[in-house]
Formats: sequence, C-alpha cells, structure tokens
Amino acid sequence: MNELMVTLGGLIASLGNAQSASVLREHVALLKTQFELVKDRLIALEEENASLIKRNAELEGQLARQEAQKEFAEARGALFKKLPGGRYDHTPYCPACHSAMWAFEQMFPFECGNPACKRIAGFKGGDLTEVLKTLP
Repeated sequence: MNELMVTLGGLIASLGNAQSASVLREHVALLKTQFELVKDRLIALEEENASLIKRNAELEGQLARQEAQKEFAEARGALFKKLPGGRYDHTPYCPACHSAMWAFEQMFPFECGNPACKRIAGFKGGDLTEVLKTLP
C-alpha cells in the first residue's frame, strides 16, 4: 500500500516535467490504474477487518463463557460461585444472565432477580443447604 502511494507521488511529480499531451495521457491512465488497485485493496482490507471484528467478538464471548464455567458450578438450574478454599457462595446465580437469584420464604423456588429474565431454578428456598451439599 505504501509502495503504491510512493509510486503515485512520483507519477504526480513527474507530471510537471512532461513534455507532451500524449505523455500526460499515459500518466493519467497509469494513475487511474493505480487508483483502482488502491481502491480494490482498501475494499478487501475493510471486508477482512469486518470479518476479524466479528471473529474477535465470537472469541471474546467464548472466553467469557469458559471463565464463567471455571468461576461457577451448576446445580438444579442455578449457578453457585466458587469461593477460595473450595466452598461455594450461598447465593444462587441465574445461568442465563448471571444475576443473583432469590426465593420468597422457604416454600417458593429461587428465581432470577433480573426483571427481564425471571428464570426459575429447580429448587425452593428451603432446599438451598441440600443443593449446596451436592456441589463438587
């Protein structure tokens, strides 16, 4: 790309030294050709850049999911955050949006605290201790 710009600059500089109209036409034709090459290369690079941006977003999402798997353990429709020392936090988290889940009293199931999600876990508030015992 840099070489093309240098070539174009040299051609433009030489236009001032041209002696005849036919030489100028040849230089203009060469400039048009070089310009089309630069334009085609630019289009190709923009497409490649868009593709790389998309792929990067996919890989970042994949990495985030892998990190979440390391940070949480799943049990009965909820995630539990691993604490240092091998224990787990007593707060269940939503597997869809990772918001904290809550249960009204002991007899109702845990549900996501995110109003847009509202996912429900497969256990009640009174079953939390039992579920924690099943975690690895």
